[in-house]
Amino acid sequence: MQPVRQQGRAVLNELATHAGRDPKSIAILAYIAPRDRASLQALEEAGADAAAVMLTSESETAALAELAQLAQQTL
Repeated sequence: MQPVRQQGRAVLNELATHAGRDPKSIAILAYIAPRDRASLQALEEAGADAAAVMLTSESETAALAELAQLAQQTL
């Protein structure tokens, strides 16, 4: 059995094709995505085109530092 995320992409592709749309023209964005490399890679492999992570910092300086740390952890 396929993971639920992959089933969802397969169903979306089938529905798009049935409606006469190119399935690749439909972008999938994962909101509030996990912040680790393996989970983000799994989302990509399941068909996600992009992922949005939530920052926990409130100040601009702290948010920039959090982004830098996140980039090191995931890229």
